[in-house]
Amino acid sequence: MSLLYKEDWSETKEAFKAWWEGESNIIQIFTSKNGPYTPFPKFRVLELLAYPEIVSKEFEEWCKNTLFYLYAYPSLYPTFGPGIMATFFGSLPVYQSGTVWFTPVEGWENIPQEFDESHPIWIVLKWLTRSLARMGAGKYMVEVSDIGGILDIAASLRGVKTLLKDMYAEDPHLNNLLQLLTDTWFKVYDELVSILLANGMDGVSRWVIWCPRKWYPIQCDIAYLLSPTLFEKYALPHLKEQCLRIEYPIYHLDGVGQLAHIDKILNLDNLRGVQWVPGEGEEPHLSDKWSDLYEKILEKGKLLLLMDVEPDTVIPLLEKYGKKGLLITSSMERSKAEKIISEMRKKGYIESA
Repeated sequence: MSLLYKEDWSETKEAFKAWWEGESNIIQIFTSKNGPYTPFPKFRVLELLAYPEIVSKEFEEWCKNTLFYLYAYPSLYPTFGPGIMATFFGSLPVYQSGTVWFTPVEGWENIPQEFDESHPIWIVLKWLTRSLARMGAGKYMVEVSDIGGILDIAASLRGVKTLLKDMYAEDPHLNNLLQLLTDTWFKVYDELVSILLANGMDGVSRWVIWCPRKWYPIQCDIAYLLSPTLFEKYALPHLKEQCLRIEYPIYHLDGVGQLAHIDKILNLDNLRGVQWVPGEGEEPHLSDKWSDLYEKILEKGKLLLLMDVEPDTVIPLLEKYGKKGLLITSSMERSKAEKIISEMRKKGYIESA
């Protein structure tokens, strides 16, 4: 299969196959053909929810003005917000300031005890995924939506403070909820992947990362509030199950608050890699502050994902950590991109054209 807006799609897929096995690096650079680079609006799909054909046309126009350098490629993200699965169990989404918040459900008795597959948001999400996949087939990839992390979904349903109280009280309702959310998570994920594969997608895409098999960035953003004991009791079980049931799992390590759990995370069986997000107000990806973390991840044989890095740090990061298994993404103006790519060729990081 080829893609209209990515001429070397076959070569790109082969590069990703090698990267997943830790045999190479992936560098993705996004830029505009004319003017400053502007990403496709994150919530455009949501804004035009009833009109996927308009979304598809707008995305194609964006693709026509975008250069997908090296192993970057066009990938449309049909998101309703991070952790939309919370709405299947009674939480209401609130769209505000470019993100989505979820209102807690009052009382255990008001959280459904099973997944209602006729839930309207689930029905719409499947329809939207199917529609966009059919329109994008042969032109661009369509991604698996953001389902959320198991414990993060629980936090949306109960509220963060209430959830922490549930943990300290060892409330039996919480274990039942986490099992229900885990079972539902896999049902939702498997069905979305099946829809994509049945409607023209030749692999699984998420975060503009392609995989020939099932992959997903697992997460537990609430982990920064958890003691090692609580993390082991309430987060690790579902993370272990996700690592065993997803063929290529990546952990989304978001912020310094999660570093207390890094050893337990790296010891997860079948975990393929870690995406590091320093967090707002922290040192950038290239900072020596993170060197020990990067070395620890790579020494464990895991892939290291550094995304949305500053343009001037692409080559230095490659020089320091780019033996194998590194993924770097960056966006910049065209002249800057072409200069960096030229320098990468001179240094032998990519093949000469």
